[in-house]
Amino acid sequence: MLSAQIQTWPVREAAKVDTKLFRMMYEGTWFIVLEIWRLWLVMDALSHFNTLTVITTAILTFMSVIFGLLAVVETTKFINEQMHFVVASQIPAAFLSISQMSRGFQIALTVILAVLVIPTVYLVYRLYHEYGWRTYKKVGASLALQQMYAQVNAFVLVLKLDSLFQGLNTVFFIAQAATAYHQFRYPPSLAVLVMSVIGFVLIIANESKTQIVSFITIQTVFLGFNLASTVLMSSDDPWYFFILYETGSVLLTVVSIALAIKCLLNFSKGLKSHVQWSLVTGTIIDDGLNKPLDDESLLLDVEEYSDTLEDRQHSLLKAIHRQHQLSRNEMVEQS
Repeated sequence: MLSAQIQTWPVREAAKVDTKLFRMMYEGTWFIVLEIWRLWLVMDALSHFNTLTVITTAILTFMSVIFGLLAVVETTKFINEQMHFVVASQIPAAFLSISQMSRGFQIALTVILAVLVIPTVYLVYRLYHEYGWRTYKKVGASLALQQMYAQVNAFVLVLKLDSLFQGLNTVFFIAQAATAYHQFRYPPSLAVLVMSVIGFVLIIANESKTQIVSFITIQTVFLGFNLASTVLMSSDDPWYFFILYETGSVLLTVVSIALAIKCLLNFSKGLKSHVQWSLVTGTIIDDGLNKPLDDESLLLDVEEYSDTLEDRQHSLLKAIHRQHQLSRNEMVEQS
């Protein structure tokens, strides 16, 4: 019904309002999908005790607040622009009321997210001190293995972020194709999404050089695709939300390519046995609790269930001593 009313407005204003409605719909959909996806990310982090993922969810919460403030500013700007058309009776006052109501919901949502940032930051602060300890318990005292573990962990995390950014990019271009705008973008974006998901679930677990090279190639194509989309979408009325979103997507794609290359260089160096994949949980780093560890470069006399401060201090002292020995042995072998 609102679309039918828009048809009767002045051509310039009708086009402007139609564009704004599309943008508001997409931004609202993005917030809903982001919160659902972020809930999944939190559950995944807690189930796998992944500190890095929890830290990322905190950053995403802060980003949601920023995007919420940006949406409020954009809606306020739109309301102010349309005010004189209401006075001139060129557009109905009911439409302005809907925009004002939408701004009220945006303000409420942004305030709630801002309040949630406080306990999230505290949780991240507590978990940050656990990160090194949990990494040691999972892969042991070998510095080389710890570095490879950190790179793989970061790569898996970035791929999860890509699933959001590249997935919503696909939804956006499908919506554009449905309205006859830039239809040529729809098939490539969908293909990139499918191939990215395939790369996400298989590359790390298989340590396949062919798959990861294909993934790097596809991500490079997607990088150019993102840059071209940003240029083509620029206009006299810039969509700041889209520009920030595309910028984030471009940065994540660059990071994905860099980490993929690092992981490729680390193939066949001892980490494969600690990585497994399942249809439900996706690519995870195994904690080593379900299989014996024979290599002395792995867990070094650490009690898995010793969580008291005294036990941790005792284990850390033993670990430092053993790690020093291993480091000296590695230096001797390299020389």
